[in-house]
Amino acid sequence: MDPLALLPYALAAAGGRVDSYEVTSLIAAGLTLLQRSALLVRALSGRRAAFLLPPGPAWLVALAASDGRGAVLLDANAASAEIARSIVRHNVGAVFTIESLTLSLPAETPRVLLDRAPLVATVIGNDRRLDIDLGSHFGLDLVGDSEGSGSPEECFVLDGLDRALSHADVLGHTRALLHRIPYTPVDTTLAVAEWQSWPLLGATLIAPLLVGGQVVTVPFAGVGSATAPHRADAIWQTADAVPTMVVGTGADLLQALGVPRDATPPSRTFKQVVAQVEQAEQREWLAVLAAQYGAALTLL
Repeated sequence: MDPLALLPYALAAAGGRVDSYEVTSLIAAGLTLLQRSALLVRALSGRRAAFLLPPGPAWLVALAASDGRGAVLLDANAASAEIARSIVRHNVGAVFTIESLTLSLPAETPRVLLDRAPLVATVIGNDRRLDIDLGSHFGLDLVGDSEGSGSPEECFVLDGLDRALSHADVLGHTRALLHRIPYTPVDTTLAVAEWQSWPLLGATLIAPLLVGGQVVTVPFAGVGSATAPHRADAIWQTADAVPTMVVGTGADLLQALGVPRDATPPSRTFKQVVAQVEQAEQREWLAVLAAQYGAALTLL
């Protein structure tokens, strides 16, 4: 396997950011985690990784620490029994997650807690709990190619669809998105979506980073807590980031950014609203929403 043909290195080469972190530092932290944890290496040997993570910088750390193997994207809203079946069905060796989501995992499943990433990770398995200092990733020189075609090896496994995407698939599909959606290195993309399905994963994370842009995420408040008022408040907490692009499902965008037809138009504007619609009637409301924010609308 050619490391330079793997997605993490392509993203590192582009020079983007997730929240306040440079992608290069997040990828380097993941590689440091893999180098420093024999327990993680053994758990993943011959098996897949899995992500049970909210959007955020830790996601890129997990991507790099998966060492190019297929990562199963688990749904944090799924029942514990369903998650357990997915772990067995997809031959998962270790799950990258955060402390608040560990109750959804079988007790015997090795896991890596990334609450403090990219500074520290906690690896749990075989009755051991080890804190891994990732501080040595600072200054690590990464070489990658954001223009490469990508490896044919598995990159992501979409759990709900049992569909696998190779590194080449992800890069190819992402470049197709870039032909439709005008991401640039100076854009900041607000991700109002979970990173567990395609093409939302491509539109909210991979595409903006592949051109060297910035991605900002909504603060995670726990499973089942994303009610409309909470999500709207969380969105406006990102005001300092001044996003120019906003991406999510139709339902998420209508809940988080929607304003009544007779309300005063918002003072904030976006360049582009990108939505994956689940119901036909969402299209009309999304067109109204985009117009109120002075944005063009692209439907995935």
